Amino acid sequence: MKLSSAFKDYQIPFVFLTLLPILTSSCSSKQKESLGGILSDSTFVNEQLHIADRIAESQPDSAFTIYRNTIQITNKWLIEYGEQLTPPLWTLRNNALSHRGLGVINTNSGNYQDALNELDTAQQIIERYQNNYPSDYKKDIVTLLNSIGVVQKKSGLYAEALETYQNAVSIAEEINDDESVAIFYTNTGNIYQEIGDLDKANEYIKKAIDLHTKNNNTRGVAISSLTLANILNTQRKYNEARPYYIKALEFCEEQGYSGHVGLIKSNLGVLEKRLGNLSQAKIYFGSAIDNLTKAGNRQGLALVYGNLADLAISQSKYSEAIIYATKQLEEAKQSNALVNQRFALKHLSKAYAALADYKQAYDNHLL
Repeated sequence: MKLSSAFKDYQIPFVFLTLLPILTSSCSSKQKESLGGILSDSTFVNEQLHIADRIAESQPDSAFTIYRNTIQITNKWLIEYGEQLTPPLWTLRNNALSHRGLGVINTNSGNYQDALNELDTAQQIIERYQNNYPSDYKKDIVTLLNSIGVVQKKSGLYAEALETYQNAVSIAEEINDDESVAIFYTNTGNIYQEIGDLDKANEYIKKAIDLHTKNNNTRGVAISSLTLANILNTQRKYNEARPYYIKALEFCEEQGYSGHVGLIKSNLGVLEKRLGNLSQAKIYFGSAIDNLTKAGNRQGLALVYGNLADLAISQSKYSEAIIYATKQLEEAKQSNALVNQRFALKHLSKAYAALADYKQAYDNHLL
């Protein structure tokens, strides 16, 4: 299994900022009242966006509502300032952040056109402070371009996504944002992997690992290492892939990501089987089952039981293969994993045929 879903495409977080007008003793009562409203709203909006950012993946509906509310609040101030006055930076940035948040939620739910519309709105807002606040503009446009690249990639617009990432890299390099550059390299490598240019993918992922290592970004190193391991595995460079799987595994174990640990161990098991290290492969598969059971990942369990059935068949241990294939079928049915159900039946048919139980072999073949 290519573990492309273990980590999602990198999304770069916005930095929250509050910039308020300078208070002077000559403010009128109305101005002071307005200023108090700005202070109150800016604090509230910042707090709400921190919450939305934190729950966007786990509670997208709640985050969606928060983003809508913060757009209403910031729009109120943008309308009050109108076209003649320059609004406080916090209103523009947080309005853009809210639209970007809606874009990310729509991306994750597969509503790609809605996502692009929200991200386009965010870009128009960010460009309003390009001249007055060039430093903030560059930071924010880098973040936004990454989100645009992610939705373009998921939409299958690979050429557009590559161009978006190249533009983002140029700006990120101007402001010495190595962390964002590394993220763009990883996402670029993912695109080349999907379109089958594995040499290019390898090149970009290695660049990302170098930058993440330089910045002591252990999570970035782990994500990029896992991606590179999958690429090398696809290229049948198994010995080269192993240390990168181990690097990703160590990070996930430290963080307590049982599901990811189980899937990476499954990949390592397949790798060791391909290298002829069958006993080590079985150890990895057994450990993967423990981790995936703890995580409650039934699709992952179906996958690993299938790997064990395949391993047993390769060793002519057909009765053992039937046990594992039966468990694979059970987990696959419980998780509605149709592909794994088909593989389980194939394993059962093959194992029964090898044991000369042709009726069982035929029955499983028919299912």
